[in-house]
Amino acid sequence: MNNVNIKFIFVISFVFVSAFNPLYAKKQEVLFSPIFLNEGIRNYKDRDLQNAVFSFNKSLSLNSSDISGLLLLGQVYIKDGKPDLAVKTLQVAGKFHPKDALVHYLLGIAYEKNKQIREALAEYRTAIEIEPENILIRAALGNICFLSEDYKCAVDNLENAILAYPLHLRSKLALAFSCHHLKKYALAKEQYRSILDYLPDNAVLWYNLAKSEIALGELDDAKQSIDRSIVLDDSVVEFYLDRAQINYKLSKFEDADNDYLTALRLEPVNPVIPVEYAGFLWKTGAYLKAADQYKMAIELQGDELDLLVNRAYLLQLARQYPEAIFMWNEVLDKDNENQYALFNLAILYQEKEEYEDAINLYKKLISTKNVSKETGLDAKYNLAFCLQKIQNSSEAKIIYSELIKEEPENSNFLYEYGNILTKEKNYKEAVNYLKKAIEQKYEPLKIVYQLLANAYENLNDSENLKIVYKEWLNADKDNADARIAYAKFLARSGATQEAVEQYRVAAALDNTSSSRFKLAQFLMEQKDFYGAIGQLHEYLKSSLNDLNALILLANAFQELGINEQSINTYKKIISIQPDNSLAYFNLGLLYQQGKKSEEAQNYLLKAIELNENYAPAYYALGLSYMALEAPDNNKAKELFEKYLQLDPGGEYKDKAEAFLKEILSKPMTVNQPKV
Repeated sequence: MNNVNIKFIFVISFVFVSAFNPLYAKKQEVLFSPIFLNEGIRNYKDRDLQNAVFSFNKSLSLNSSDISGLLLLGQVYIKDGKPDLAVKTLQVAGKFHPKDALVHYLLGIAYEKNKQIREALAEYRTAIEIEPENILIRAALGNICFLSEDYKCAVDNLENAILAYPLHLRSKLALAFSCHHLKKYALAKEQYRSILDYLPDNAVLWYNLAKSEIALGELDDAKQSIDRSIVLDDSVVEFYLDRAQINYKLSKFEDADNDYLTALRLEPVNPVIPVEYAGFLWKTGAYLKAADQYKMAIELQGDELDLLVNRAYLLQLARQYPEAIFMWNEVLDKDNENQYALFNLAILYQEKEEYEDAINLYKKLISTKNVSKETGLDAKYNLAFCLQKIQNSSEAKIIYSELIKEEPENSNFLYEYGNILTKEKNYKEAVNYLKKAIEQKYEPLKIVYQLLANAYENLNDSENLKIVYKEWLNADKDNADARIAYAKFLARSGATQEAVEQYRVAAALDNTSSSRFKLAQFLMEQKDFYGAIGQLHEYLKSSLNDLNALILLANAFQELGINEQSINTYKKIISIQPDNSLAYFNLGLLYQQGKKSEEAQNYLLKAIELNENYAPAYYALGLSYMALEAPDNNKAKELFEKYLQLDPGGEYKDKAEAFLKEILSKPMTVNQPKV
């Protein structure tokens, strides 16, 4: 039974109750003619609305203030689709009976039918004030509140109405939509499911249910609901777009991608779709594809600034720098003070090391109106960096000073200012800023501690330098580089054993084994050749062909007189690097020490062949010719003279001259085979 019939029966009941009340009948017996009223009711039941209007008007002509006739006539006008006449009739009833809830209720219906929503709302509110417990009025008020987008009012009134009329689908729909708008998603979901029991083939209801489930985080249920929507109607783009978002959240990226592609096929000229698809591609890291979708949106929608900005930024993320620069310039053509374009274009020029262009853009950005504080600070910071790169430290220093005034606890600003002071050799002032940078947790910590240690070292402040190293190690116990730096300081201070311990700890901490190599170097400096050999053997287990380590190992064996091992190591070096002239030279020396002159000559000649300007090889080769069983003094003389020519003030100058003097005092000989 529809609302109008229910309301009409309510009015008829009211009339009959009045008619059978003796007091009421007596009061109206002169003016009231029940004949016309009853005839009108009979006409209404027979759906003869025209005669019903005639009869009720006839009755009212006898008594114009008769509430029953006015209400019945107003209701007939509503039923006959003449809400304007219903309004006029019921307004008359309201003048005579302003405290009658039924009058205001029916007048509200008439206004609603006449699309006078505000007036209808006012009448329903008046009616509910008179009869606050009347569920029928409350339902009507809730529905009109929904139409007025007063969703709180709708929910407040419809919740009770639904309890009394659980099958009233219009009210349930209004309640569901209102709860949805008020973000009462659980209640909205409950109402949608209830309505779907009666309207299971309504695709939009399944879609709205899915939206509520998405808001509640029930993504699997939401996907099932939206799947039902698509089964019922596979032509609605919004269904695919929302399912794509669900699939993205469920990490079903391929399914999401397919949904976006389906949406594009359904509405290929809808610019919203490529924009949403671009957002998905952006989030999944497909920056270039996302940029292509923005290109499509621009072609469909025109070069709107937001689309240009997003496309430029995506091209930048995709490392398509020439295209990104072109797009940012297009943005600036439309808005020459666009902060995103100025900043990102400057970043691109900065990365290309085109610092002058970057500087100009940063300066323009800083001078634009309404630049945000954060953007302004970032621009100034980058500007100072670029100025340093073109050796304009004085201007960079001024900017860093300004930045520190704005943010005195910013570790980056403090460090950079301290760095410039260090480069200016203003170490005393630099340490203050570097210490503040450490206090503000500058990262990476290693860099600022290294700079601070360097400053104290240049100030010859060993006491504070030691404190810095200890603080550094306390803050970063597992930093192998810090321990090596401390070890070097200890070694310079004469604390050799402590230095060795720091090197050993560094070697244990360092996964790359480079600290073990540095320990070996230090042990070599300390003449601890056995210790160095042990460390080098461990290091070479993970770096078999490290030439520097092999050379150091060969030298250690050589220093210990373990010539065979030294020779084998140099030969391995040559197998890895055949053009290593020093390896051949050292092999020549080792064979010379072993009194194997011919082998020595071969290796020394190879060393000279590889590096003809290496003077010590000529000196050593000269010695080898003198050491032959039949010395070749002529050859030796040539070699010593060549040595003095290449290195006249060299290490072996005096010895070479003495050998020459000795050779010249003897008859010249040529090495000949024995007979």
